Amino acid sequence: MMQMPYVIATVAVLLLTALVAAGLVVVARRHREISGSNWFAAVMVTVFLWSVIYALQLSSTDPTQVLRWHTLKYVPVIALPYAWFAFTMAYSGHTRFLSRRWLVGLALVPTISLVLVLTNDVHHVFWTARTPTGEFGAPGDVNGPGFWLHAVYSYTLILVGTLSIGWSFIRARTLYRGQTAILIAATFLPWIANALHLLEWLPLSDLDPTPVALAVTGLLFVVAVHYYRFLDLVPVAWELARDVAIEDMADGAIVLDVRNRIIDLNSTATTIFGFSRADATGRPLEDVSAVCVELVETDTSTSELETFVDHEWRYYELQRSPLSTTGGRHVGHLITLHDITERKTREQRLEVQNRLLRHNLRNDLNVVLGYLELLDETLDDDDQREFLHRATNKGETLLQRSEKSRRLGKLIDRQIQLETVTLACLLDETLAICCDRFPDVELTTTLPSDLHVLADDGLTFVVLELVENAAEHTDGDCHVEISATATDDGVELRIADDGPGIPPHEQAVLASGRETPLEHSTGIGLWLVRWMVTRYGGSVRIEDNEPRGSIVVLSLNRTEPTEKTLTAPPGSDVVGGRSEQRRDADE
Repeated sequence: MMQMPYVIATVAVLLLTALVAAGLVVVARRHREISGSNWFAAVMVTVFLWSVIYALQLSSTDPTQVLRWHTLKYVPVIALPYAWFAFTMAYSGHTRFLSRRWLVGLALVPTISLVLVLTNDVHHVFWTARTPTGEFGAPGDVNGPGFWLHAVYSYTLILVGTLSIGWSFIRARTLYRGQTAILIAATFLPWIANALHLLEWLPLSDLDPTPVALAVTGLLFVVAVHYYRFLDLVPVAWELARDVAIEDMADGAIVLDVRNRIIDLNSTATTIFGFSRADATGRPLEDVSAVCVELVETDTSTSELETFVDHEWRYYELQRSPLSTTGGRHVGHLITLHDITERKTREQRLEVQNRLLRHNLRNDLNVVLGYLELLDETLDDDDQREFLHRATNKGETLLQRSEKSRRLGKLIDRQIQLETVTLACLLDETLAICCDRFPDVELTTTLPSDLHVLADDGLTFVVLELVENAAEHTDGDCHVEISATATDDGVELRIADDGPGIPPHEQAVLASGRETPLEHSTGIGLWLVRWMVTRYGGSVRIEDNEPRGSIVVLSLNRTEPTEKTLTAPPGSDVVGGRSEQRRDADE
């Protein structure tokens, strides 16, 4: 016999549960970029369906309709543990269980259970007997092996998911402990009620209290959303960042979610930005650093920050790394801040030194050479004039080195933009400049027209430097041969001369990439060659030429031609068109 007050109260609670679940689905969809939000929406959809169908079952008086609603109710009942497990894995960062293979495998038992429910009248495996004689619209079912398979499997999924959240609670910082505590409580309430119902330990054994307990669960989720920013801040990005041990890093580190809000930061970062961890966590990144916001919102992966820390200006190199789950889902960013203050200080000192060498010294040498030229016009003594010419030659040599240092600085300081270049076309104008500048050098070339390398117009200056080096150090007639051949993994550009050759100590310096007081280079030209080719991703080696001389071999990366293939020097202010290189030759 139905007890109407209980039925009316239960239906009212069920409809309230459905309303809350529907609202949480909307909230979850608004936060769908947050990891786990879609699975949480699936959980709430099953709660909504369970509540509505059970309310219809309790409201029915026709025994046949009661059986139908009771059978249909098991669709969300079977799906709910599966969706809950997936949500807990996404929330806690164990996303390897959300791969297609795992999801398909985990869905096997629920699928079998659902088929058994819908076809039970044929085989009676899920329920061995069904009679609509129970109170509160509950049929008098006798549970069969299929039912107990579903029950054991469902409780296993719920237990594993709850343990995963429990582990997150143990590891989590204060911000997430409120969330995880509510999730644990929200998990236990309905399933304890369901277990008591299955064991028939409740006074009203025919009334399933699970949907009623789900109403309390829904209210707990509302509290989590409103007070603990559930579905707004989830710990998965923080869990991934913990794997790189940010607290033990000497560099500053900031963990962001997909909405660029601070999930966590280490003690070094709190010192840099002047925020405590509690104050910074959960705040938008723009409240802390506009430079970091620009780094995240652009395609760049590195940037620099200048800020005042501990009563002095400090410089930091910022690097952005995406945080993704094992399934490839983007969940946030990790920004690291490396202190480069000492490096910036050295660079500033070098800039001052370079200014003295490139500008001040060059101007002073021009003045000295001007006075020497005037003095040359007044001297009559041949010995004095010889001394004067030697001084003039040394001054001109110093001036040339200063100019070469200026060009080197421009080449090294500029931003390299590698592109596909046609080797023969790119060097064509450079070879003409070599002929103008060094008329006594016999220059021959073998440059196939179909060789394309990864470089920029700075390669023309590299070749010019090597030809100049051969011409300056020759002890007689000089012959330079420039050739290029394709190799298995690139292109070799060879500059061979028949002069005295590059001394062994110069070769050793270039091979090791460093100088010592006992072993150093006498100029900067070969250093320029090595630096530039290395920036192209290539390498330099020096071989002996036969019967005498040296061969400088530039190994470059080979590419295929494109529509943007560079076929002539673009006229840059460093080594651009022929007019500027002619000016270099005349200086």
